[in-house]
Amino acid sequence: NIIAKTKIKLLIRIFATVLNIILNFILIPDFGLEGAAIATTISIVILNVLNLVVVYKFIKVKPYDLSYFKPLFAVIISIVIVLMAVKNFDLTNLLILIASFMIFGIIYLLLILLFKYFDLDDIIIIKSLENKIGMKSNFISNFIKKFI
Repeated sequence: NIIAKTKIKLLIRIFATVLNIILNFILIPDFGLEGAAIATTISIVILNVLNLVVVYKFIKVKPYDLSYFKPLFAVIISIVIVLMAVKNFDLTNLLILIASFMIFGIIYLLLILLFKYFDLDDIIIIKSLENKIGMKSNFISNFIKKFI
């Protein structure tokens, strides 16, 4: 509880619940279980956005900045690229599925580096992990430093 505005928080939750029920009535007949999932996702996103607005309004704290969206963009771009690359393949084949996950991981890591998501705190964590597993060269942390 960052702020003690329980009445506002209650109203936001009631709004999100009513919105979820309405969206379920609209989406479930056409989309079934996926419609329920979409309705719930939309309601939760709106609930969280409204909570962020309330926190910002009352204590003037921005809990997020634009750097938090960089991994989201990297995930979306990676998914789109992988889906376009494997759309003509049989995804029930285990080798193709494993290869698509590996391609996704490589693209995601490259995009994270290109978006310059890492900062000095990440380097400290990576160095401590390298020391813990016994890597002497600090290869990973030195490589990531080039993208900060």
